[in-house]
Amino acid sequence: MKLKLYIILLLVMSINITNAQDAGRLYGMAFGDADFQEADFLGMKPQKGNVEVLSIAQGLGLFSVGASAIDEWRREYLIFGQTAGYEKSGFLFDQQTGKLIREIKTKRPPVDLQYDARMRKFYGLRYSANRKGIEVVQVSGKEVFTIWKLDNIKFLSVGNSAFDANRGLYIFIARDNKNKTRLYRVNMNDGKILDQPEVEEYLYNELQYDLQDNRLYGLARKKKNVSQYFFVEINMLNAYPTIIRPLVGLEGVELGVAAVNQDKGAYFFIGKKKNEESVLYQVDVFDGMIYSMDTLSETLSELHYDNSNFIAKFYKDVVYEDQDFDSESTKYYTKNGDSFLIFEDIYVNEKIKLEDVKYIKDETITAIVLDIYGQKVLEQKVFLEDVAFKNEVLVKNLPKGIYLIRLKTKEKTYSQRFLKQ
Repeated sequence: MKLKLYIILLLVMSINITNAQDAGRLYGMAFGDADFQEADFLGMKPQKGNVEVLSIAQGLGLFSVGASAIDEWRREYLIFGQTAGYEKSGFLFDQQTGKLIREIKTKRPPVDLQYDARMRKFYGLRYSANRKGIEVVQVSGKEVFTIWKLDNIKFLSVGNSAFDANRGLYIFIARDNKNKTRLYRVNMNDGKILDQPEVEEYLYNELQYDLQDNRLYGLARKKKNVSQYFFVEINMLNAYPTIIRPLVGLEGVELGVAAVNQDKGAYFFIGKKKNEESVLYQVDVFDGMIYSMDTLSETLSELHYDNSNFIAKFYKDVVYEDQDFDSESTKYYTKNGDSFLIFEDIYVNEKIKLEDVKYIKDETITAIVLDIYGQKVLEQKVFLEDVAFKNEVLVKNLPKGIYLIRLKTKEKTYSQRFLKQ
């Protein structure tokens, strides 16, 4: 889900957490107005409004726009931003304990982040190095790498993205190279733009995707009357809204701070009333009935809903490949004290040159290549101990994308991911 975020360098994690993230809880992060050296990681129950500080992140602070998303399977929380020392990094936390799992160094962090709950992958959007387009990236382990380039898209709209995990589609609003605002759906399997209708009469904020009913929801205003907000369903083929409910008395919306309860069908967002109070709205996605309106004492910089129980049931039959660059164990394997690297560079154009693995006793080994859906796209015999053969797997005919190569022996399977450019 798209979230607006301000982040500080996390130097020390001071944690005092009990039952940090129960199912059905909202959580987010808030930064003090006076103390720029710490941020609160918060949790709260909808319709109660009681905010609980789950952990405190202490450090040097200079806030900048970033991105965050949640891995509902591992219950891990990933955030990107810029530190006071102008260092751009990502931070992955254990959602339940607040423990910092790892830091992700990158010179060009994503400005938007989404999680594909079906295939269990973090995707993001960032500007290209020369600002001449948009790149779709994947975040895995300590790596942030480009998988697709969208050269004709020039400017992303803050708080206006969602992800259709059922079809693997990244949904977002952006301006093209002719300065026209469009609603894009991009296929993560091949990088193709599925459709891009122009957004003409309305302004949209806080897109959220309903996985059960395959519907896109958000907040809308007419360009001719920007003071009146509506809760709407958005037709993804023509970018036109169906008004579900006018939101009377709503003066403004906090950008990038929205979430959805996938099981219940409840849409959350934070708005401003006439008295300038921040209010957490909970809206039924079907008829627009407002379940609750809770006045907040904290200024939240981002918001998530814990859908982990729903996701586990909804995608329980999906077969996937765990391709996370979590540590060296993804690339290196050990046997009898020896280690080897299947191949050195994860970026591949035409062929994969395999290292000589002499301690494997098999005369021949089968190399199998799988796509991101776990489907076999290539199978080849390799002769790792025979110098008469070039130990290469030809992949030049594969479409661009992320793949997993497996070397299958009689006793064990060795795996490594690569990016076909």
